[in-house]
Amino acid sequence: MKKRYLVLLGVFVLALGALYSLLSAAPFQRDRSYLELSVIARESDSAIWTSVRQGMEQAAYDLDAELRFVFPATSNNALEQRALLKREATGGADALIVTPADPQVLLETAAEIGKKLPLITMES
Repeated sequence: MKKRYLVLLGVFVLALGALYSLLSAAPFQRDRSYLELSVIARESDSAIWTSVRQGMEQAAYDLDAELRFVFPATSNNALEQRALLKREATGGADALIVTPADPQVLLETAAEIGKKLPLITMES
């Protein structure tokens, strides 16, 4: 089980590194000196999120990025997650990371947002 956490942590660090390199390209440069990344999870009460969040926060610190964690009020609520995804996409996030509660519900919204912003899905 511990090995799984380490693998997931490594994947997240690599994903944040890839996002940083994508967003630091000339067409995407902005006036501010940091990246805004929003992580939309399907639930806040998960033992795995404690470790994952710590790893993501460390990677964000290393990459000089602002990291926002957003959780639906009700665990595994795909409709609320879709609304959060739209809100974060229009709210100034440079990239989105989402753990979909129901990938089919988010498919259309994710495809639309993926045309405008880098979007990474996890566990789907």
